[in-house]
Amino acid sequence: MINNPFVLTDHMYSRRPEKLNMELGVNNSSSATKKLQSMGYDSVILTYDNSEFGGEEDFIEICVFSPLNIKIIK
Repeated sequence: MINNPFVLTDHMYSRRPEKLNMELGVNNSSSATKKLQSMGYDSVILTYDNSEFGGEEDFIEICVFSPLNIKIIK
């Protein structure tokens, strides 16, 4: 279960993943994950602008930091 996601709704993050690293003051995604975890976040939710990929609706990507937080419900 996700309890405290870090939500990114600015589509710029999907175009420039290094933007988050710069904002967090880290050099790579592994360090970004550790920093976000130290800030109390358990996941990241990122919104993509699907029009860039030929679609009509935006879609989201969810990155859960711990596999223990993933529950299969069906």
